[in-house]
Amino acid sequence: MIRFKDFLSEAFNIPISSKEDLRHSEVTPLFNFLKKISDEDIVMVSNGSTYKIKRAYTSEHKKISQFIKDHEIPKINNELFGDGSIGTGGVKISENTQELMVASLALLNRKISTKISEEEAISLIDESKLMFNKIIGSSKKTSLLDQFDGNFKDLATAISSSNLILDDIEGKVEKVFWTGQGWDKEIKKYNPPINNTKDYNTSDMVVKSNGKYYGYSLKKKGSSKESDPTLLNKPITGKKSFLTNIIGDEDFKKIEQAKQNFFDFLLKKEFPSEDVKKLSIKEKKTLIKKLPNAVINKYLKSKDNKFFEVADTIINKNSRSFVENFMKFIFRIDLKELESMKEFKFSLLTGIGTFSKSKGMIVSDGEIKDLDSIIEVLSTIFEGKKYYLGKSKDAKGNFKKQGYEQNSTAAKLFYTIYNNDNPIVNIEIRYKGSFTAEPQFQAMATPIFKNLFK
Repeated sequence: MIRFKDFLSEAFNIPISSKEDLRHSEVTPLFNFLKKISDEDIVMVSNGSTYKIKRAYTSEHKKISQFIKDHEIPKINNELFGDGSIGTGGVKISENTQELMVASLALLNRKISTKISEEEAISLIDESKLMFNKIIGSSKKTSLLDQFDGNFKDLATAISSSNLILDDIEGKVEKVFWTGQGWDKEIKKYNPPINNTKDYNTSDMVVKSNGKYYGYSLKKKGSSKESDPTLLNKPITGKKSFLTNIIGDEDFKKIEQAKQNFFDFLLKKEFPSEDVKKLSIKEKKTLIKKLPNAVINKYLKSKDNKFFEVADTIINKNSRSFVENFMKFIFRIDLKELESMKEFKFSLLTGIGTFSKSKGMIVSDGEIKDLDSIIEVLSTIFEGKKYYLGKSKDAKGNFKKQGYEQNSTAAKLFYTIYNNDNPIVNIEIRYKGSFTAEPQFQAMATPIFKNLFK
């Protein structure tokens, strides 16, 4: 049997997104250097002892290698670049793995101690794998079973989530449905299209207990002190745009056209020999992929970014309806009609836990918000009519620059929803990953908003 600590040393599954995530202060100069090159959320991954740099930085290989050499940065893995792996196979951890872990543990129908030893963690993973085939909807993802082994970080949050689910339901777990590959015919009626939105019900898993169905939108984080996971990741443009539910067709077309114009402008600048007007969308995307992230970010945070400028103008013009519809959408308020049938209950659930090489498994109590409590809080906000959409502020209280504004430092648009001048939800619009995809809305609840539930 492979020891618990052996697993930890193999798995590059610790994301480094802030200096606080670093376990070795000597790596801080490299972290700061990478952040200056590109505004990536996660710049490195670690196994607790060494670090790999995210593959998004490979275009700057020479510059990074020279920096490491000049500054004698220790603890950097010989492979230098990598997106994170688990076990010796080097397989990237799927976002679905933790969801399926939660489902497997729930099927055990027992609460698990938060004080779990190394040997018990390994044994629990083996036991949970035996439940995998009982999850309705898991049959197309059996390959993820291998990602259970040694995945103690996801196990910690899965224990936290599963324990909370067993407290929430009114009886024993009879069935568990995983919706990652679609909604089973038995529960499909609980996911009707609402407001032209397919898959409006964002439950990652549905638990049947005493004839009632409990849907859980699953999130995870390392500790209760960490910022909450994003409430929303939805595109601003394209066929799946969230904005189609808020602004009119005319304004939406203006944003779409501004995006096309911006990238055409960028391509003309970077590929002057190409006749951009004659290129197909596929050909344009191929050229965009050839450009380093740093180059595209340079244009995004400049006055030449008319795309962000147009989007900002239109969002502010519709700010009142934006706030109400945005809040209703991210918290899935329109599922209340389903709940009135007394057959289905929807909740947002955050599992909290992590592991460290020195302390082992660290499992904390999770957090859950049901639809009734969410509606109660939002009703208080909306009835007061003192909510508004404004610019976000930095740690010093200064307004952040929008991506297209002069001296902007980030290729993003920043907004905050305020209630009585108190920030309750922070919003960013940014590209995440590929620039050939659609830019994303990302929403994060503030501690002030969370306190409204207490």
